[in-house]
Amino acid sequence: MHPSTVRYLTDRVVAEEYDSYFDESPLFDYDTQLVTRWFAQPGRLLDVGCGTGRHVIAFSRLGHRVLGVDLSTHMLDVAREKLLNADVKAVLVQADMMELPMLVRPGSFDYALCMFSTLGMVAGRANRLAFLTGVAHALRPGGQLAVHVHNRWHALATPDGVHFLVSNLWQTWRGRAELGDKILWYYRGIRNMYVHVFSRRELRDLLSSAGFVVRQIVPLNRRRSGPLRLPWAGGLRANGFIALAAKPT
Repeated sequence: MHPSTVRYLTDRVVAEEYDSYFDESPLFDYDTQLVTRWFAQPGRLLDVGCGTGRHVIAFSRLGHRVLGVDLSTHMLDVAREKLLNADVKAVLVQADMMELPMLVRPGSFDYALCMFSTLGMVAGRANRLAFLTGVAHALRPGGQLAVHVHNRWHALATPDGVHFLVSNLWQTWRGRAELGDKILWYYRGIRNMYVHVFSRRELRDLLSSAGFVVRQIVPLNRRRSGPLRLPWAGGLRANGFIALAAKPT
């Protein structure tokens, strides 16, 4: 885990202001609508990196039996209060998402969520692969995973983004980073915040390496309010991707 991620997860203010900070995010409406269609039949749902519980509440209301997992005690405090106010029930657990095989029984979930670039907060490809393998462990055969990531090549849209891509290529060549590792100078009070940004091919290959069959990858438009109108250009123009993958039967 990158040191900046630890600071992010242990910051009470980040958790308390999370919902208001993203209150007008179009992505938060669209990803819920999309995944609700994908996970239409109520079942056992695992929300990894559940944060303040927006999907925990949404899917509990739809009849799913939800387990939300997050490492941040402050995020979970907010989620518990929201569950109480919404008068819905779910189970929330404070745990490291890398420890899923020790946390849940094999094949105990029908669905899994890993949204809003939670996967991108895992440093190192080997660790990301281990995490996704753990998710596959938790799903029954035929179980489905929905995951959101940021698109690396969307950086080409701005001069700062081009600078990041050139710098990242240089650091990768020198063996000091992996392709797609991004350091945000300042993010919500956290300096040098780490996030990994993906190409569409990298996301597909990572899911496949973890044993998933990729069913669909939706490229997001600039505002992340819906799919890109020209999906064939998604590799470069998409703001991010939401993927649907399944564990083989």
